[in-house]
Amino acid sequence: MTSEIPTGFLEVTVFQHNLLNSNPVLNVFGVEHTSEVELDEVASLIFTDWVTNFSFVQCSNIITEKVKVRTGVGTEAEFIGKEPGVLAGEACPPNVSILLRKVTGVVGRGQKGRMYLAGAREADITAGGDITEDYFGDLDDAAQDFASAIATDVGQIHVLHHEGSALSPTPVITMRCEPLVATQRRRLR
Repeated sequence: MTSEIPTGFLEVTVFQHNLLNSNPVLNVFGVEHTSEVELDEVASLIFTDWVTNFSFVQCSNIITEKVKVRTGVGTEAEFIGKEPGVLAGEACPPNVSILLRKVTGVVGRGQKGRMYLAGAREADITAGGDITEDYFGDLDDAAQDFASAIATDVGQIHVLHHEGSALSPTPVITMRCEPLVATQRRRLR
């Protein structure tokens, strides 16, 4: 489904690459953009904020490759860079990721958002899928710091809703990490 991008907002896509399986890793979110900052500069700022806050909690097999921003009228810009995560050690399988919740303060499932952060280290996840206390603290801080940095550099993160939805973009108050990893289940055929 496609998100509706109203005037004054951008759709942001962060492109990462997992060297272990050659699969792309994408995160998409909305950002309020009412300033006169050019779109290519916005893409650069978001790339820098992402790398600054998340690279130290991702294994080196995850490469942040680019950020693309898009307006509701189809204008696009992107910033290309190649920044690896900095954690050393064995990475979790590609179907395991960290779940980051976009906290909106508004009730209702349609008002919520989430992002999945790839590149957790095996040593930081218990056999039951719980995130160790130290790593959890680092992840939670990174998510909150990222939301604050984006708000300062570009505008507040928002949950964008599907085309045709009666909902307007919902402001994200903060982001938080869930204490249990998210896994992608595979169907048996």
